[in-house]
Amino acid sequence: MPNAWGPDWAPVAEQCKSAADIQVDMATLAPITRSVRLFGLVDCDQGSSVVPAAINVGLTVSLGLWVSGDSTVFESELAQLQALIQQNPGVFSSGAIVDIHVGSEAIYRKEVTAQKNIEFMNRVKTVLAQNNLSSIPVTIAEIGDVYLAHPELTAAVDFVQANGFPFWERIEVESAVSYFESRMAPLYQQAAAVGKKVVIGETGWASNGSDVKASVTSPSKAARYFSDFYQMAEQQNLEFYYFEAFDEEWKITASNTTVEGYFGLFHADRTLKTEFAALSLGSTCSAGSNEEGVASSSNSGSNTGTNPDECHVRRK
Repeated sequence: MPNAWGPDWAPVAEQCKSAADIQVDMATLAPITRSVRLFGLVDCDQGSSVVPAAINVGLTVSLGLWVSGDSTVFESELAQLQALIQQNPGVFSSGAIVDIHVGSEAIYRKEVTAQKNIEFMNRVKTVLAQNNLSSIPVTIAEIGDVYLAHPELTAAVDFVQANGFPFWERIEVESAVSYFESRMAPLYQQAAAVGKKVVIGETGWASNGSDVKASVTSPSKAARYFSDFYQMAEQQNLEFYYFEAFDEEWKITASNTTVEGYFGLFHADRTLKTEFAALSLGSTCSAGSNEEGVASSSNSGSNTGTNPDECHVRRK
């Protein structure tokens, strides 16, 4: 079976949650996950708020630093990371922080160059080294095609973190996972050639809503994709984050593009969707078991918030 799975957790300032709500989110995720993943540290002060809440219920944390075309954004993220390390040195040295990704599709969005993102990542690695934390692996989250176009990324990171959504390529759900595998196969080969593992940073399928640029949605299709993807990951020992933990209907801003609000495994009220709860994921676990790991983040257009967004499978 895969080593862990979970969704990411990322809010924006106007969607910040209270400490009590964050703790409930983490408690909701703990029965079905081992890890939570954050897109950034600054918005909603999520590094300081989510990390202790996650650890309090026995979850590990994958930290993210947001990167954009405004370099001051990264500078603020890096300063926040340094502050977190100083405030919680034991947390970072204990293994509770499993990895750090610097940027999420910033190269794909053409906000930074590959070289600039690598420079940002190396500055994070320097901060870790200065605090005797070089054992924490650091990467860059990007779509698979960006890694293929920039092999220097694969050479620079400690492991490859690649995103892929057949959903956004209008693929039928019945063939979506095989399509995903064919799209990622060249990246697996590229990474293996330099001794790097690949972790899927984001993939998922909306259970409701519509968008002419996307595949057809339904609760059964969303559950089908998750089940098929999970079984494939189990067979291939592939680590992954699944997008996402909770529905976020506040992200719907237009009547003709409503899918973004419905990628969650859970409804917005934290109830697990019936179609996911009914899944049987192999002989020893189900969507409601504690065999896997879910990461949480309330996602926005900038993916820097505090509500679960993707599921992660991680080697423990």
